[in-house]
Amino acid sequence: MAGIVRRRYLGGAAAALGGLVAAACGEPTVRYVGQPQAGPAGPAGPAGAKGETGAQGAQGAQGAAGAAAKAPVTLDFQHRWNGPAREPLVDQAIEMFEEAYENITVDLTMNLTPGGPGVDGGVPIGKIIAAIAAGSPPDVFMIHGRATVDLARRNALTWIDDYLTRDKRSLEELYFPAIIPFIQLDGRTYALPQTASGDNPYVFYNEDMLAAKGIDPQELTTWQGLLESAKILTEPDGDSFKQVGFNYPGTAFYVWHTVNTGRLFEGDGKTVAFNDELGIESLTYPTDAVNQAYGEWNKFDAFMKAQQKEGQPGLDPIFYNGKMAILMSGPWQWINAPDAAPNLKMGASRMPRNANNANSKQTTLAQYTWTWAMGAGLKNPDEAWLLERWMSQDDGHRHLMTSMGRGTMYRPVAEDPVYYEANPGWDTVLETINAATPAPASLGLAALIRAMNGADMHGKVLRGEASVKSVIDETARAAQVEVDEAFALAEG
Repeated sequence: MAGIVRRRYLGGAAAALGGLVAAACGEPTVRYVGQPQAGPAGPAGPAGAKGETGAQGAQGAQGAAGAAAKAPVTLDFQHRWNGPAREPLVDQAIEMFEEAYENITVDLTMNLTPGGPGVDGGVPIGKIIAAIAAGSPPDVFMIHGRATVDLARRNALTWIDDYLTRDKRSLEELYFPAIIPFIQLDGRTYALPQTASGDNPYVFYNEDMLAAKGIDPQELTTWQGLLESAKILTEPDGDSFKQVGFNYPGTAFYVWHTVNTGRLFEGDGKTVAFNDELGIESLTYPTDAVNQAYGEWNKFDAFMKAQQKEGQPGLDPIFYNGKMAILMSGPWQWINAPDAAPNLKMGASRMPRNANNANSKQTTLAQYTWTWAMGAGLKNPDEAWLLERWMSQDDGHRHLMTSMGRGTMYRPVAEDPVYYEANPGWDTVLETINAATPAPASLGLAALIRAMNGADMHGKVLRGEASVKSVIDETARAAQVEVDEAFALAEG
């Protein structure tokens, strides 16, 4: 081993944010799988021919076998997997790497900063760009996919296609298809993904409640069948309910819109495009369904709030207690539900399609992923690639993802038996990821999603404050302003 991993903290933020175990992804602090497991170091790869070096291109790689014979090298590795549960897993992955490549020492940095200008997902993008421009680029660093594409456009990253070709790593064979647009620009590859994308939501249902009403779970695979099932499963009780069918509106507008084959942007990736007939239909369905199934929003909302217990916010307890038959939620339910409701017989299906739209399909929106990237102008790009590959594909990636219980878009790890052992619905998870629809690789994507989330689109319609069309049009206007600002900031 080259030596003890050296750890640094940028901006002094790690201590303050160390307890935010799930801050990197905004998902619940739930583990899908079991305890950390470190696999053995893989064998050294074949030596490759040395080629030309471009300003941001990959040097001709010498392969893993050649690396061991080189002089000692120190790599600058930056990540933001903070927290007492995750940070040690990164340390272990790096220690495994140093054992496999004895001439390489990794200088490990927790690169985490509170929000502010030039910060995305806690990563100080502005500092990274400045370091690259100053000729001191990080060798391998963690960055959100929505920000990585901007660095690629600036030629601030090392293109890695030469390495992928040399190592016979086919992206099409090794990754689920929805992730490719997040790591390529004009057909060239600038990063590799870490986490899964498009792996939720799902439709979870109480098998006993459906059986008692004679409902075939297959009905839940279409918008129309889900609504009819929700109506049948709902039992009125005076001005309230004994039980309800489904938690409409269920999920975000843009998920319904994606299922309905709607677009978020025009082809230029800059012009908002969801304010069309498909957008109107996608907002109408989940809001009108409330009125059809429950009579009115206030009545349904009051029932749902009355079912929530102190210390148990959210919809999960309502589903667990048999007061709601169907719940739209994420993959953590396969882990949480057995402990919270041992007697619950839970089934699950994928996001339903619109049977009235011939092109609609059961899909989700793959919009976010964390990536590993290599800065441009590296002094030791061959060794940096070994580290990038280790954390994206090899034993380091397997160790980190399975130990955290996080899904991955890398098929050889996503299909690891450890996931199946811990999650009885893992086949459904993989089917969902495989069928996911990639979000546009636009610099304005985060601004667009933020604008739609902040617009309270469903709420305004359900409370009778505005019509579906006016909500769509107003949200589109506001979103366009934010998207324009995002492009102006990036281009500036």
